[in-house]
Amino acid sequence: MPLCIRCVLACLATHFVHLGSGASNIGGTALVLSGGGAKGAFEAGLLTGICENQKKWRNSWNMVLGASIGALNAGILAQFPEAEQCSHGVPALNDFWHSVRSQDDVFVSSVPGLLTTRSCLSDWTTFVGAPVDAFVEHGGLCDPSSGTTNFNNAVKKERIHDSGMQLRVVASSMKDGRPKWFTERDEDVVDGCMASGSIAPLVYPKEVPQGSGNWYVDGGIFANVPIVKALDEGATHVLVILLERLNATDNNGEIDFSVAKQKGQAGLAVLQYYMNVISNRIFLDNEIRSACTKYPNASIMAYMPPKYLGDLKDFSGGNIDQLIALGLETAKAEPFDLCEFAEAKRFQINGAAASVGETPGITQDLMDRVFCWLCGCCMTWALCLSAAGGRISSLLESILHLVSNMQNKQFRTSNSSNSSISDLSSEQEVSLV
Repeated sequence: MPLCIRCVLACLATHFVHLGSGASNIGGTALVLSGGGAKGAFEAGLLTGICENQKKWRNSWNMVLGASIGALNAGILAQFPEAEQCSHGVPALNDFWHSVRSQDDVFVSSVPGLLTTRSCLSDWTTFVGAPVDAFVEHGGLCDPSSGTTNFNNAVKKERIHDSGMQLRVVASSMKDGRPKWFTERDEDVVDGCMASGSIAPLVYPKEVPQGSGNWYVDGGIFANVPIVKALDEGATHVLVILLERLNATDNNGEIDFSVAKQKGQAGLAVLQYYMNVISNRIFLDNEIRSACTKYPNASIMAYMPPKYLGDLKDFSGGNIDQLIALGLETAKAEPFDLCEFAEAKRFQINGAAASVGETPGITQDLMDRVFCWLCGCCMTWALCLSAAGGRISSLLESILHLVSNMQNKQFRTSNSSNSSISDLSSEQEVSLV
């Protein structure tokens, strides 16, 4: 149960400020890789296409940033210097993804030797108590040991340290509810990449370093597409690979839920829907607008999948191959201007770039996101409650009460924020560039 409480604290802390280590004046281009589970195979294919078709962008990035699966992809690329990204880095990334042929290559059941297989999510249909017990005991439904072994075989910290490529991956600290950025200089950088990809409650949280008592979960909670971090670090050009379609209606279509119901995974599909909506409609939108506003002169280009990429848990070999092929095809076109596509205004206040706190509407957006993340957490607990009977009913009741209080606080903050924004507009001249 302490895990659930820590999750709430992390939700409450989420996104009130962008926390960074300060600019390092790297200049040049940063490659930003989004989180999205199995959809990360699309990034491998798209980077192959960039190397083959886009001379302007080939071997152009001197920093790579990522969250969740994007952090794992970033760790693989960071083993190679800038000049070898297309000749060695991207091929290594594709080799890694082609080695993933099933879910068992990423995570397995928390019950060793279950029947003739250790596939985790099949437990939901016949052994529903097993993953729930694992969640209560370990903080996650599935055991990520198989994925940990495969990633450790593919990535070595010495290669990252010696490559000269700059790396930034984010995990969420369960100790203080803040983002933890791992860099190419950290001794635990490989574990840091895996910590960023620890999508609790799907898999167990990650302790870094082992025995330290510092536990981390998915970094996408704070920056699933870390564009602002790239700019904070001094990048003047950013190339973003998105794993979701902006302003699209085909994400999380009903047909996918129908398939989930047939597989006996409707609860997981509902939870995934909430997480995707929160991530794409709130977190990502705010990340883009913050980046475009705070850095009005930066070049922020992006690629986006032409269609919904499907279930983030589908690590089947066929799906991985299709996603890689789709990424390769998508890269035949030029990237688009992300700020223009998102219709994000590029502000200046009194001749200077606006900070996040000075941007109209940001304060309310942040409150909206925190509230929605609390709802997402409650969905997790509701799912566990339906499977585990009344073992956590009192906790769920407390959390729902907390969400209600948060909503009331949100309403009061909204009124206060509107007054503050009105005062700002009357006192300062805002011009568009």
